[in-house]
Amino acid sequence: AALTYPLETMKTRRQLGKSSVSKTKGIRGLYRGIGVSMARKCPEKAVSMVVGRMVRAQILKSTATAADLAVGHLAYWWFLAAACASTLTVSFWKVPLELLNKNIQAGRIESYRSAIKRLLCSPASVPLLCYSWMAIMIRDTPKEFLRFIVVQTLLEFHFLGTSSLSLQALRIIYTAIGSALAAYITTPLDLMASRIMTQLTEQVQVSKGKLMWSSEGLASSVTFRALGPWESLRKITQTTYQKNGLRGFFLGSRLRVLQQMGFSTISFMIFQTLTDDGT
Repeated sequence: AALTYPLETMKTRRQLGKSSVSKTKGIRGLYRGIGVSMARKCPEKAVSMVVGRMVRAQILKSTATAADLAVGHLAYWWFLAAACASTLTVSFWKVPLELLNKNIQAGRIESYRSAIKRLLCSPASVPLLCYSWMAIMIRDTPKEFLRFIVVQTLLEFHFLGTSSLSLQALRIIYTAIGSALAAYITTPLDLMASRIMTQLTEQVQVSKGKLMWSSEGLASSVTFRALGPWESLRKITQTTYQKNGLRGFFLGSRLRVLQQMGFSTISFMIFQTLTDDGT
């Protein structure tokens, strides 16, 4: 998590229409909020690995190795259940921490104390947390499902052929490929999650009224109305499309692919080293 954190910060800033590196904070700014990220990602990845291994053991209980799994026996429903279970398990811990993390990365919050007060202890906190939770579930469930499926399918079809690499090495390579593919496909969902968590409570509707005379001449009255959560979500989506079209939903995709591929691969290698039991 620490090694790939700068990539995550750069990705979040790109998704919000900012430069990848803050001009005022420089490289050091890429590490702001790393403590929150560590507290969020370590248990998240541990749960994902454990659930994945449990599901794999269930599917492969009658086989010796993953490579022996027959094509027709891939249990896709088990992988979907694993993705839902792992995402839901960590979501209640993950959501408030990621909400804090993204606002710190975006430079909207200067300190943890002000972040907690503004994001978690204000009247708008409940709808913001609810929409953030939905955005994270919609983003992470398909991402985990795709990763599980891709890794298992690559093992099943002997993607690298009869390689001299060990099964452990193949799993590491396929984890990198699966993580990269799943990250790219779910980039639009990640972008929407980033914008919901940083912009949902700031959307306003500007309405121009009738022309009237003022001390400065002829002018029109202007009124501002704060939008509700659903209206804000719709406006965020419309603004993203109007500015960049469909490409706008893939902002930061390369940074996301690199970050997810590196984080998942390193985590998998550490997990396998600590729990190496020959499976």
